[in-house]
This record gives sequence, structure tokens and C-alpha cells, in this order.
Amino acid sequence: MVTSGAGSAINRLLRVRVDGAQRVTNTETFFDLVYVFAITQLARFLNEDLNWHGALRAVLLLLAVWWAWIYTAWITNWLHPDARAVRVMLLAVMLASLVVSAALPSAFGDRGLLFAVTYVVMQLGRTVFVQFAVRRDAGLLRNFQRITAWLVLSGTFWLLGGFAAGDGRDLLWLLAVLADLAAPVAGFYTPGLGRSTTGDW
Repeated sequence: MVTSGAGSAINRLLRVRVDGAQRVTNTETFFDLVYVFAITQLARFLNEDLNWHGALRAVLLLLAVWWAWIYTAWITNWLHPDARAVRVMLLAVMLASLVVSAALPSAFGDRGLLFAVTYVVMQLGRTVFVQFAVRRDAGLLRNFQRITAWLVLSGTFWLLGGFAAGDGRDLLWLLAVLADLAAPVAGFYTPGLGRSTTGDW
């Protein structure tokens, strides 16, 4: 049973909208700047491997970076970035994002495992935190449980690709990206948990 004090603490993690609007916080703006750095790193990656193969690899990495940014920006629709616990989570995601960004130019080289492990920990860690924060909302909780299941699936391919090399890494990371893209198309369908609808969020 959740006490009223615990319930109040959870409520403080959630965003309060006034007339449907919400202000962008400094934490969110700084978070976006981290991803600007990631894009510059992808440009560096492409510049060092300027051919069709390098371009396709850059697209794979861009989709990974974009997906991490989308999920994090999405959860700030519900969680208030100025709440202490949420801010700590976002700062942890920013730190992980900086590690991921630093690894991007050598992601298909000797930093592939560093990229994959940091990326998967960041994606799963953030989503598990959200489950804690929204646990009093059954619809949102089930939605993020389904998302977690899909992230475990794609994360498996990211990690296996981190251990692989050459074309094997390309193929496994392609499967990871396809799993990430298929998740919302499938409504995050998960056996035992069903499918998400827009009403869940």
C-alpha cells in the first residue's frame, strides 16, 4: 500500500500542465545540446568513411541517436524535469549520451562494445525509472512495461553487435534498429501485456 506521503512524492515527479501548455526547462535545453554534439560526431564519422557503406552505417547510428533522444524527450511530457529525481535521471542519461557520442566515430571499430553497452544501459535505465515514476497510472505503467520488453529485444541485438565485427556488426545493429522502429508500429505488442493504444498515453 502506498502512503499519502509516498503518493505526494510520486505526484511531484509528474508534470502539471496549465491550459494544456508546458514550459521547456533549462534541463531539457541542455539535454538537447548533448544531442547536437552527437550529430557533429556522426558528421565526423561520415567524413572519415565517405562512401556508400559509411553512409549506411551513419544512418544506422543516426537512427539510434534519434531514437534515444525521442524516447527521452517523450517521457518529459509526463515527468517534470525540475523534480530532483527526474533531474538526476536526465543528468545520468546526458552523461551516458556523452559517452555514446564520444564512441560514435569508432562505433564500427574498437569502441563498438562501449557504444552498445552504454546505449543499452541508458535506454533501459531511463525506461525502468519511468515505470517507477508512473506506477500509480495503470495505463502508462503497462505502456512502459511493453516498451521495456521491446528495448530488451533491440538491446540484445545492440550488445551482440558490440561483440561482433565487420559485416556481422552491421547486420546485428540493423536488426536492432528494425526492432526499435517496429515497436511503435506494432503498438509495442507484448505477450501477456497486449498492445498499447494512444489512449494509454
